Amino acid sequence: MGGSSADTLAAEVRSEMSTGKRIAIAVISIALIILAIGLAFYGYQLDIVEEQVFDVPWGLDVVGYTFFALMATGSSIVNSVYTIFGYSGPNDEYPKIIKYGVWFSLSTIFSAWLLILFGLYKPFDFTYILLFFRMSSRIAWMAALYTFFAIALVVELLYMILSESWESLKRAKYIELAIAIVVLVATIAVHSNLGEVFGSLISMPAWYGPWLALYFIISAVMLGGAGQALFLFVAKRNDSNIRSFMSRYYNSIFLVTIPVYLMYLTWIIISAWYSRETVWPVYQTLLFGSDFKVFWDVEMLLGLFIPIALAIYGYLRKSTWATIVSSVLLLIGGFMSKYSVIIVPQELRPYVWLTLQISHYVYVPPTGLLLMFAGAWILWPSLYALGALVLPLEEGEKAKHLWIFR
Repeated sequence: MGGSSADTLAAEVRSEMSTGKRIAIAVISIALIILAIGLAFYGYQLDIVEEQVFDVPWGLDVVGYTFFALMATGSSIVNSVYTIFGYSGPNDEYPKIIKYGVWFSLSTIFSAWLLILFGLYKPFDFTYILLFFRMSSRIAWMAALYTFFAIALVVELLYMILSESWESLKRAKYIELAIAIVVLVATIAVHSNLGEVFGSLISMPAWYGPWLALYFIISAVMLGGAGQALFLFVAKRNDSNIRSFMSRYYNSIFLVTIPVYLMYLTWIIISAWYSRETVWPVYQTLLFGSDFKVFWDVEMLLGLFIPIALAIYGYLRKSTWATIVSSVLLLIGGFMSKYSVIIVPQELRPYVWLTLQISHYVYVPPTGLLLMFAGAWILWPSLYALGALVLPLEEGEKAKHLWIFR
């Protein structure tokens, strides 16, 4: 597409929304972002004074942080289909959505950060992790890798925006490829280290080992594709050609990742069966015990089996509604699966260490964590909407203010 026609298309897209409506959406988005941060901060203050006699060490904040972080990094893996492997769609549709995809990754990671920062006892001292970095600390590596991941995303998005105005930068395709490779390497490193943070805890046999790293990568691609599909369909709601392309593209991602996820989960359960005294009690609880309805009805049926059926239908018929519904269900099932993986092993840990009796404690998130979690969920779409409004994310659209804003 030539420069003039691209500018014309971008102008037409912007003109679809009146100035008053754009201002109203921006004001609402900013208000919701402030509300989200305020809720999370109030929840943090409430959480440090709440006394939980029986509480799990890693609660709802860690579940939410893991969920949003996997979605953000998985979105970057999805983006690499275009940025690294060069797939642009049958009619060059991908360049029209790639900047939205990169912004989705970047805006989503902030919800993860909100939860993990306010989940710390002293969140405003987090910089000490980087200033006094310890090579042996896996948590310190998480802070470093997520910071590096976010910086790489900012660089990638800036390059895509600035290259629309600077022809010399646009012609330097090797720079774009190098940035995309750095983002992908950072993404894989983050997942691997996150799996190691859990997998190095020998006190939690259900986590111990290398399997969580691969589990997180598979889950991330599934969640990243689902989150992108949900948000990008809203951004491209008036473009039938792009909607048709996205229906086939995202459903193809679901049709690959869901079976791989199911196969890997099956082998995890089979392996757990051989560890009868340590790991198997966790999966026995999920498969046949007190959590079986959550596992089978929410994680399996609602979160995997129905989405794969909808993905088949959506791929063949290029159905927008099927893609959106399957994305929503995958996000619900994906969150509950992370809840089960993180919370259930802690519910079954030995509380009476002297007698080594296993107690099944039912975890109830405290009010403070619930408020922090609500803040992260409000921040997620609000920040994305604000960025989509003020950043030039359309193909061929040039920034008019400060080189990066519309």
